[in-house]
This record gives sequence, structure tokens and C-alpha cells, in this order.
Amino acid sequence: LASLPIAVEREWITREQAEAFARRTLGFFRGTQGGPGAGQFGFFYHFLNGDGTRFTEFGDEGVSIIDSSLLFLGAIACGEYFGGDVQRLAADLFDRADWDAFYDHTANMLRLLWTPEKEFSRHLDYYSEGILAYFLAAGSHTHPITSDSDLPAGVDAYYVFGHPGSGRVLGRFGREGRPLLQSFFGSLFTYLYPTLLMELH
Repeated sequence: LASLPIAVEREWITREQAEAFARRTLGFFRGTQGGPGAGQFGFFYHFLNGDGTRFTEFGDEGVSIIDSSLLFLGAIACGEYFGGDVQRLAADLFDRADWDAFYDHTANMLRLLWTPEKEFSRHLDYYSEGILAYFLAAGSHTHPITSDSDLPAGVDAYYVFGHPGSGRVLGRFGREGRPLLQSFFGSLFTYLYPTLLMELH
């Protein structure tokens, strides 16, 4: 979805074609055109078959907060670009996501995955495109991360990664001793990916 405005601006496809693609994709995920298999809390499975049913051949086929976040950001980008009914469809899709349901108040982190078999598993406790989920969760109009009296909330939850004992701090840098955080698998990809959808400077 996020590539559609770029494709229009570079004249790879017409605005009408891109808008129709966006409308069709958003309609699919909202369930008005067949739609994907039911996820959980307004989020979607990491893998889907072409007909929208859950794909179960891989190990992490659960409801993914990261993949859903990428979908929501693409929807928001299209909504901002095309306006009108595309913007309404995008807002409706994003507003359905219950971020607080994925928020572990005890750990002060978002959970990564939900499956019917195990329910919630793992946390977003490393730098990756998962930072996008934290920003969306903090900015949700309908189901934001809620505040605990003894813990920071919203975007501040992301900074729990840098706390001593998190296991993700590889060292310190700068005069203030800012933590150097490990990305998922230590890959450069996960450092750069968020900048495709959000300006971080």
C-alpha cells in the first residue's frame, strides 16, 4: 500500500489505478471483499493464503503486530494521499486495532505475536520495524497504550529496551552514555526499515 503513492508520483501507474488498488486492498482487509481469516484484536496473521485463510506451514504464523503495523502505515499513507473513501477505509482499519490488548503492562512492552494455541508470546524488546508499532500504539485514537501509574507509557515504553538488564544493550556511546541497542539478529535491515515509513530524525 505504501508504494502506491510513489508509483503514482513516478508515473508508473495512473492515480486512478493506484486508488482502485488501495480501495480493493483496504476492502479486503476490512472484510468487505472476502477478507482475511479472523485475526485477533483488529490485527492480522503474519501469513495468509490467497483466499485470506490462515497459512500454517511456517513456525510463526500467528497474529503479528509488526506485519499489521506495516499494513496500517501503508493504509494511512494511501489515506493521506488519496483522501475521500480511501482515507475513511484506512482510518476504520487502523481504528479497529486494540493496541492495549497487545501491551504487557508488567513488562512495559508490546507483545509480538498471538496464536489461538498459545495466545501471546514474545515481546518487541529489540530495535526493528517494531518501533513503528510503538508509535502507532501511542498515537491510536481508539485503543492507545494506556498508562500505568508506576511505569512510563506510550512511546516511552520503547525506551525500556535500554534499561540495565534488558540483554539488548551492547554498549554505550556519546557524552551522555546513550545505550547502543541490538537490532533483531543484529541486522542492518532492521535498523533501516523503519525509515522507509517514518522520518526518525
